[in-house]
Amino acid sequence: MLGDKDLELVCLGCPAILTFYSRREVEAELAGLVEYIELASRLACPLVSIRAGVVETWDYDRAARSRLGYTLREIAPLALNNGVTIVVENSGDFPASNDLWFTIDAVDHPAVRACWNQRNALIIGERPTRAVPRLGGKVGLVHLCDAGFDDRRMGPTYATMGQGDCEVVTQIELLKGLTYEGYLMYDWPQQWMGTSPDPETALADAVKFIRKCLESEPVVLTAYKGDKYVPKLAPRNAVALGA
Repeated sequence: MLGDKDLELVCLGCPAILTFYSRREVEAELAGLVEYIELASRLACPLVSIRAGVVETWDYDRAARSRLGYTLREIAPLALNNGVTIVVENSGDFPASNDLWFTIDAVDHPAVRACWNQRNALIIGERPTRAVPRLGGKVGLVHLCDAGFDDRRMGPTYATMGQGDCEVVTQIELLKGLTYEGYLMYDWPQQWMGTSPDPETALADAVKFIRKCLESEPVVLTAYKGDKYVPKLAPRNAVALGA
């Protein structure tokens, strides 16, 4: 059906949680992930996404994160043999880019990469200007969604693309600077934000907005832009002429 509409099946979302302390629970979750990888291979779908996971109340975040990395390293060869890449989304108790960077770096395998969701990162106040450059070439998928937050970073509410606090335009410009060639996937939030528009409206608006961003001229992103000290930093040729 997708082929008839000239559409790609890009990613299967697997609900597996690999951070549990109990090895028996992890193996049960791992079995589900194996099924998704094999299904993705049969469907010629390149990506399977999982969420970074949760930390049980009596557990430690570093230990849970390490277990996640260990288990992903264990399953990575199977994913590679099936032509599938596992992308780990910053979510749950691991919304920060440094958590995601640590996990992907620890696995150190071409079949495991990061899935970045800026909406989740904003819950802890992390902006794309920090996250995207930090992850760099480790990004294998980007979930784009815009939302508004209150002063306490609580209660995100759906916003039309480009109208919320997620700095979607900045994200795309940063990715351009990294020569990112992966997918930008619009994350339609109807399931957890019941006020969002219907898919016919939301998806059409998102496609139009993202295409406009991709087709626009690159924006020069520099630490000196708008800096009050810019006038004091004279170009080299001007200094040479003055001498």
